[in-house]
Amino acid sequence: MQVVEEFLNYMETCGKADVKRMEKLLTYLGPLKSLPPYHACGTALRPHIVQFGEPIDSVILDEALRESMSSDLFLVIGTSGVVSPARDLPLLALKEAGKVIEINRDETVLTPYVTLSVKGKSAEIVPRLWREFLEISKLKET
Repeated sequence: MQVVEEFLNYMETCGKADVKRMEKLLTYLGPLKSLPPYHACGTALRPHIVQFGEPIDSVILDEALRESMSSDLFLVIGTSGVVSPARDLPLLALKEAGKVIEINRDETVLTPYVTLSVKGKSAEIVPRLWREFLEISKLKET
């Protein structure tokens, strides 16, 4: 199983900061003196995510496209399915005969196309599906 993660959840700095140390530091800082906050090197601290209008790392995008086209199962969890190129990845999987499972509270623009749409909160559904997967895996081992 290959997972390509583009939207990470840590703070990006000049590349010299330890992520765990930075998270602890931000916890203890209290009210921020400026927005955005700055690292000692002078670089703005910011979430390591792609914001609207920013380019996606081409290496990550190429890998995501390749993996989407060769995936047997593609999970779409908690997204509107509106923003490209992320919106296109499950469609590529479907085009190449992969199965796509969507987990979302609401119907999305992808819902009519996916193999299975599961309605509900992803924070509740994903752990339940994982537990069921582990149970099935145990049964197959015996």
